[in-house]
Amino acid sequence: MKKYLILLCFCLIALLSNSCKKNSSDDTLAPVNSYMTFKVDGVGQSANKVAALLSSKHNNLSISGLLDNSGFVLLNIPSPQIGTYAIPQSVYGHETYDNLSIFYQADGTNANAFDGLNGSITITALTSTTVTGTFQISCSNPLGNPIVTKIISEGKFSSNFIIDTTN
Repeated sequence: MKKYLILLCFCLIALLSNSCKKNSSDDTLAPVNSYMTFKVDGVGQSANKVAALLSSKHNNLSISGLLDNSGFVLLNIPSPQIGTYAIPQSVYGHETYDNLSIFYQADGTNANAFDGLNGSITITALTSTTVTGTFQISCSNPLGNPIVTKIISEGKFSSNFIIDTTN
């Protein structure tokens, strides 16, 4: 499942990068200043690319932030609406479209891949084309040796999203 999450993250970023060209006939979709910032164990991080995809089939919103060091953050929100969602403890490798989850990969290695243990995602603004909110999570790396816990705090995000009607 992690391979699919990583592939989804990169596909989202590629789709959004290619879809950001301004269409002169549609000035109603003003792009939002996309960002994702957060702290990992008190150290500030910022995504250099942020993308979001709403799956109409699964009614699921995925927001991803790509980090400079091949790492990323992926937020998965089923049935998105304004409000706060508590993150239940996940079972590594068993996240699905129906699960609320946060996945953090510090770099390109599985030893630095972290699943959320508990925390929350809050959507503070949601329109037909944009999403804004906050997140915090305690997470661990079940494939690491030794297993390490990280605290992701003060997370903030904002992004336009595209709607996928094909899956």
